[in-house]
Amino acid sequence: MAAEHVVVIEDLVKEYPVRGADDTVQLVALDAVNLSVERGEILGIMGESGCGKSTLAKVLLRLEPPTSGRVEVDSEDIARLTKSQAREYPRKVQMVFQDPYAALAPRMRVGAALEEPLAIHQIGDKPQRRQRVEELLALVGLDKSLAGRYPHQLSGGQRQRVNIARALALDPEVLVLDEPVSALDVSVQAQVLNLLREVHQRLGVTYLFISHDLRVVRYLCERVGVMYLGSIVEDGPSEAVFASPMHPYTLALLHSIPDHQAAEGGTVSFRLKGEVPNPIDRPTGCAFHPRCPMAQAICTLQRPPLRPVGGKRFSACHFAEDVPELGRQLAQEATVS
Repeated sequence: MAAEHVVVIEDLVKEYPVRGADDTVQLVALDAVNLSVERGEILGIMGESGCGKSTLAKVLLRLEPPTSGRVEVDSEDIARLTKSQAREYPRKVQMVFQDPYAALAPRMRVGAALEEPLAIHQIGDKPQRRQRVEELLALVGLDKSLAGRYPHQLSGGQRQRVNIARALALDPEVLVLDEPVSALDVSVQAQVLNLLREVHQRLGVTYLFISHDLRVVRYLCERVGVMYLGSIVEDGPSEAVFASPMHPYTLALLHSIPDHQAAEGGTVSFRLKGEVPNPIDRPTGCAFHPRCPMAQAICTLQRPPLRPVGGKRFSACHFAEDVPELGRQLAQEATVS
């Protein structure tokens, strides 16, 4: 049976006007993104800061309208929802934000914060909603006594657990997690990641997990999408991507991790050239070519499509099949040095 896609994104573009510039000048935050997410899947989106990860999340949450392209959730174009469908949309897609304290109203007790979405969507009566609050607290490993506390009376890990519980209150189909553990201590990060795994196993909710921390993505996610300058440049099963990247940008990201360097036998010499190009003035052809050690003439002229390269993997590189060999050469050089 073919896998069911709960989210389908086709040629998604998101542009922003540049203050003080001509109307024709636009900052391109998302550039022809194509992505699909299977129901119940944990998909990680990773890349450098400014690559478009959070903008993708905002469009999926309907916080930002797309400039062009199409985003479907449950086969419905989210840009064309009726008013009644738009009111019900939060019951399909919810968000866990990066800062666990800023995401909670400081003057609202935990119980009230968890009950609020139930009241807004008229789910149950008062006793039923209170019972649901206790169930949610238990689901994220918190005692029901915490319902009477304010956010400042909780630890960072407890606050993020409350945010996860609130996002789950409406039984959403998709949970968007934007850097959900980056503001937490390392020991607490591990606890929250384990909680997310347990919740996924129990409820089967679909995760779109956004992070710049590659180790976190590798631990939690079944599949990875790598973003560079607003586009998906590699997509595939997590273990396969981490073991043998098929885009030079992914390879460079992996070699920026100290643990990965140690596993390869030493300090790897692979470094990107220059800085991320200005999204207002994007390079022609492949957007990555000014920094790519494999770039050739065709890379400056033709933008490579995100194409299948075998084993449920996709890469937007003219020379994707040569990238694994480059990785092996770098590993050998590191071992010799």
